Amino acid sequence: MEALAEAEPDVIFIGGRLSEQYEALSRIAPVILVALDTKTDTFLGSLESNLNMFAEIFDAGDAVADYVADFTERVEALQKATAGETCLITMVSSGSVSVVGNNGRGTLIDTQINIENVAGEVGDTHGDSASFELLLDKNPDWIFAIDRDSAIGSEGAKAAKEILENEIVRGTDAHKNNRIVYLIADAWYLASGGIEATDIMLSDLEKGILK
Repeated sequence: MEALAEAEPDVIFIGGRLSEQYEALSRIAPVILVALDTKTDTFLGSLESNLNMFAEIFDAGDAVADYVADFTERVEALQKATAGETCLITMVSSGSVSVVGNNGRGTLIDTQINIENVAGEVGDTHGDSASFELLLDKNPDWIFAIDRDSAIGSEGAKAAKEILENEIVRGTDAHKNNRIVYLIADAWYLASGGIEATDIMLSDLEKGILK
């Protein structure tokens, strides 16, 4: 807070992780909370709204249209490649696996690209704890894996691929068909919703799906 105050900013932009500090930061300068609202809009729709806000502030309207057109074209290609298919979106942490529901950290996959998420009702933003047997029982066409430990720098943690490469998961159609996609956790877990992060997220999916 002291460093921010010394910088004397005209405005402070924050993401969802700093939302609880909104009032404290507002004592330094006007604060704008920038976060995706995927409960009332799509991933790309909410992103476009945020970009239009930035464009108005920084007079960059043409750039927004270019980014949105590119992202939309890429999403449509992924929709076409996965039409009618199913998925589980998993988060791997501390040697265990959780499944993430619709409008969770994988909302770009299930509610934007429309790959059916077969996780069922999931409450927590980090997903619900799951067994490897659940992955086999649900047997989706695709398994997407976010390595939370790599995002937060957990020392000595096994990589997500090590955790998921086991005899039970090998029995899934996703493994048999080389359809387990490992996602770059910095973008998917720590800082989704911006231009660079969205580009990384789409690139992850393109590499895994359109290969």
